[in-house]
Amino acid sequence: MKRIGIITFQRIGNYGAELQAYALGAKLRHMGYAAENIDYLYYKHPRHISSAMERPTIPVTFKNRLKILLFPLVAALRNRESQRTKRARMIRFNDWFTKNVCVGREYRSVMSLYYDPPKYDVYMVGSDQIWNPRICSNIAPYFLDFAPDGARCVSYASSFGVNELSGPVFYKYKQWLKRFSYIGLREKSGVNIVKGMALDAKVAHVLDPTLLLTVEDWSRVAIEPNKKPHGTYLLLYDLIASSETVALAKRWANQNGWDVIRIGDGAYGPGEFIWLFSHAEAVVTNSFHGTVFSILHHRQFYSVIPTGVTNAGRIESLLQSLSLSHRLVNASMCGRLEFGPRIEFESVDALLEKMQAKSIDFLKESIEGRTSPALGERPRLCFACWNSNAKIRAASTSGGVFTLLSQEVLSSGGVVYGAAWDDDFKQVHHRAVETVDELSLLRQSKYVYSDATNAIQEARRTLMEGRKVLFSGTPCQCAAMRAAAKGFDEKLVLVDFVCHGTPMAEVWTSYVNELQKRYNSRLKLYEFRNKDRGWNFQNVVYAFENGVRRRFLPWLDPYFHGFSINAFLRDGCYRCPFAQLKRISDFTIADCWRVAASNPEYDDNRGTSLVLVNSDKATKMWGRIHDSKDIAGGAYDLDLAQCRNMALMHPPTKPPCHDVFMRRFLETNSFTKAAECYLSWRKSLKYVMIYWIKRLGWFYFKNHQ
Repeated sequence: MKRIGIITFQRIGNYGAELQAYALGAKLRHMGYAAENIDYLYYKHPRHISSAMERPTIPVTFKNRLKILLFPLVAALRNRESQRTKRARMIRFNDWFTKNVCVGREYRSVMSLYYDPPKYDVYMVGSDQIWNPRICSNIAPYFLDFAPDGARCVSYASSFGVNELSGPVFYKYKQWLKRFSYIGLREKSGVNIVKGMALDAKVAHVLDPTLLLTVEDWSRVAIEPNKKPHGTYLLLYDLIASSETVALAKRWANQNGWDVIRIGDGAYGPGEFIWLFSHAEAVVTNSFHGTVFSILHHRQFYSVIPTGVTNAGRIESLLQSLSLSHRLVNASMCGRLEFGPRIEFESVDALLEKMQAKSIDFLKESIEGRTSPALGERPRLCFACWNSNAKIRAASTSGGVFTLLSQEVLSSGGVVYGAAWDDDFKQVHHRAVETVDELSLLRQSKYVYSDATNAIQEARRTLMEGRKVLFSGTPCQCAAMRAAAKGFDEKLVLVDFVCHGTPMAEVWTSYVNELQKRYNSRLKLYEFRNKDRGWNFQNVVYAFENGVRRRFLPWLDPYFHGFSINAFLRDGCYRCPFAQLKRISDFTIADCWRVAASNPEYDDNRGTSLVLVNSDKATKMWGRIHDSKDIAGGAYDLDLAQCRNMALMHPPTKPPCHDVFMRRFLETNSFTKAAECYLSWRKSLKYVMIYWIKRLGWFYFKNHQ
């Protein structure tokens, strides 16, 4: 019988934490395993011993520290209750935990856990927000960092508590997660984060462990309250204090003649919590586990997203999976909510049974399956490099590597397809190039949608003629090219770039029209990233036929500013399936941002390209280019490359101003008027300061290595 040790949040006086801590171990024991919880005391536990090792592994901002410190005080002020009630509740929590949760030896500090770690056949990190980067303590134990080398490490229903990770946090988490063979996540957003890491692990969306037990299982650990409610009642569980949630509960209860029982008002432990849900007529909650127990016990319910809460993904994910999204309400809508028809739980149960079966299968496989069940698809090679030809490098946005790839294809009689400006600079189209001199048309970044429809069909005909083709474009365009070239892949070389997202063409056209009207002349040049003052100090430069030439810091140009904050990208960009390390193309190219921080020898301020070599075909081609001595630079850490390029981790985030911009743009057909929603002198000053702080950082890294 395999011995399994589970580490998770427990003994913290939170209903959801205690119930999930019990549920996973109980389910594993039902399945025939010897499972117990590792009794590691959370840093907020009274018996936890602090030391230097307890310091936050992930730096926590002062704002978040303040929130964490003040949250208990604010909650206490909003819900004033007697000390007697608090003490009675904690006694019931402790008694229920001691009676029902199977634990091993107690570890009161990180140091004790690492110096004498427990020994198991399988080390499992359980549910809850154990990977939340905002925790003010060392979270390495929750990545099983204390387990022996080579141990089987598994995650079940873990949660990040956020929808995306910053670059440095992404990098750190990726290093920790490399020891895992199976990673089960509670939210789909978590699955997307981990899949973006391209790890050698099976990644799956699984149910919270509380949903793996039946109502009968939960009834065995339920406890009837000393003062049980009399008559029909609506149960209110507002984990986060919310006047809207309370008002909704009272309005619903008044319409039906129910009493309102509020869990926070009583000295209830986890056992009483279960009993109250099992006997309620209806439930109003803003808690994930409140939602879970409403579903398990077939209670009519509404789940509320309180104002200001941004991490409700776990509730949304669960309700969406069970076709219950209509029971999720934003706090602002509570006053206008019309109570809908009763939930028919037959269909919900059918969906839940399928999800339970998949989650249990994952749990079994994670314990019994191979320790490396999946090979993460990732680039074969990673380089930070640049073109040895100084003129070509200077004329390129970054290091001029695209020209080297193109020359390799042109030298064998091939054709290169890429994005080029139309003569009036109002649109961008893909076009063919057959000479080295013409490559200048395809250089430079163009942050505008390029129409590649005709070019893809033309490239297909070129391949059918037996000629080699290099096609360069966004990952989605390269995917379309690969589909069109089916059967002729051998002569096709695809080069995508790390795509930040594609703005809508009509937005750009409107901007150009307004610029030309302002300067009373036709646009003849537009460079989004001019390198005259250095790659790390790029400017927006544009010029007109009447001789007027303008230069701006990127954040002072309204179009570049809007592009940078994702204000007017195409809708599909916010759900891009290609924003990950797994690539569709043979080569991926990008700017090698922040390379000076780790490899100052690769940054002379004249432009450095990041190159990912993704296929066997690309590996052979890159070998020929490397041997030609036309390229300088060297190998680069792939994990660093990923965490320094957002679009290799996740799609762009849609900002609040996007909908406002689009509404104004459609109403006025004016870029300038629509852009007012995100432009202000305060924001401009802020971004200019950030620009210079980041750029001055380059000097620091260049001179302090």
